[in-house]
Amino acid sequence: MREVSGMAMLAVIVAALVGIAYGWSKSYDEVRNAELRTWRRTTALVGILAVTLQAVLFIAIWTPLGRHDALVTWLTRGEALLFLIALPCVLTRRDRSRWWLLFSSTALAVFYFLTILVSEAA
Repeated sequence: MREVSGMAMLAVIVAALVGIAYGWSKSYDEVRNAELRTWRRTTALVGILAVTLQAVLFIAIWTPLGRHDALVTWLTRGEALLFLIALPCVLTRRDRSRWWLLFSSTALAVFYFLTILVSEAA
């Protein structure tokens, strides 16, 4: 049973990373679309950057950087801040990629905090 839950978590994480790649593939069109207002283009770019940085912090927690308690505190605050920035910015997108990015941001934040909780309990 433990292997099944681990494989499910891995599948969700891979899907989140695929969602980020899909978001980047659609971002160029949305940021360059002259028909959209400037604020919508700006928030689309900020949203994809925030979700990408969330993925970077999620990966960083699994490296040797994740062993330093003081650095983990800052990484956790950064993850929470990026999540709060990404949510409204991603929702302003117009295409289907907003749902992928919303899923990616939420999944990365949840698994990041679960990783922190498990490492603290161990």
